[in-house]
Amino acid sequence: MHPRNVIAATVAVLLSSGCAAADEHTAEGPDGALGFLLHEDAVDYPGTWANYGSGLRDLVPLGDCVLGVGLYDNGYRDVGATWTGEADCTALRLHPEPDDGQGDPEGSQGWSGAPFGGATGVIDLGDGVMVGLSGESVQRRDADGTVTELADLDLPANAPKGEGGDRSGLCGLAAIPGGLLVSGFVNDDALLWTVADDGTVTEPATSEELTGEPEGFCRMASEGDTVVAFGADALAWRSLDGGRTWETAPAEGLPGDAWVLDLRPVDGAWRALAATPPGDGPLEVMQLDSADGLAWTVTGRQDVGDGKAVDVAFDAAGSPIIVGDRMVREDDRNSACNFVLTAAGRWPDLTWERGELGCAADPVLAVATLADGRVLIASNRHLWIRPA
Repeated sequence: MHPRNVIAATVAVLLSSGCAAADEHTAEGPDGALGFLLHEDAVDYPGTWANYGSGLRDLVPLGDCVLGVGLYDNGYRDVGATWTGEADCTALRLHPEPDDGQGDPEGSQGWSGAPFGGATGVIDLGDGVMVGLSGESVQRRDADGTVTELADLDLPANAPKGEGGDRSGLCGLAAIPGGLLVSGFVNDDALLWTVADDGTVTEPATSEELTGEPEGFCRMASEGDTVVAFGADALAWRSLDGGRTWETAPAEGLPGDAWVLDLRPVDGAWRALAATPPGDGPLEVMQLDSADGLAWTVTGRQDVGDGKAVDVAFDAAGSPIIVGDRMVREDDRNSACNFVLTAAGRWPDLTWERGELGCAADPVLAVATLADGRVLIASNRHLWIRPA
């Protein structure tokens, strides 16, 4: 889920174990990997034949369970979808349920999807209220499920794949006094908007200031008027005035291609978790610290085996939990060997322990901590739950 709270964690050592056969769905070990127990086929699949990229994108804690947001393959196209669960949160079901779309003016294109489905950059505002990005719009979902469009940012349409033309999108959100800071891009320029509580939209930064950072503000965090973001080439960006003006500085020790998994203020300072992207070498997880949100240093790092990191959450004690997968090809098909990383020690001196969740066709996609302290991991088919 996104965004989350960073703090300190529990003690462990790096483990490396093999992956189960591609058709095996059970977690390894008598009690499951690192205490995570498998709930098989507990997630409504996002379509009869889901395209790569369809399915869950995020898990946002909601009541006793979560709201899952993502995409559903309706047979014609991907549409937004949401998943909910009962109080025990041992299953996630599509809600509303897909239909054949015949009641829709565009019924020939199948089910039109769910409100707030497919939202990205979701921020939990508390009391069941959340905001997110959907297409060109900023949306608010209230606790009763009512979805309201706060603003339409009117981006140029993306050119068909393989053809020349505009490339645009929205990718990041941060709460600022009186509204939201929204990040997006058109071609090679990053764009920023403020969306006030009354829906008024302004552009606080010019494209000239941000040229060369087309997707550099997708990971943002804020505290009051201070907004911090990580851009390309390990550059940190900071605004002290809600996004109107920016300073930038390189993050010391952070590889230029690293993925920033989490970023947040903690006790008047800033912390981040990052990981190396998939490649020939092992996956490396890094802790970063900054006193002011601009000058960053890598303060801890560890190789944790092969694979890629996908999502991170923090348990009730503040310990980070990362999920990911290692893709393998067997019998002319791809399988995802899923894993979970738990950490311990005192920030930033964390030690990561790896548990294998087995291999299957569907990779793990998201992790979240529930209100009762349990930790939930989800793929498009299965759940893994660690008791509180």
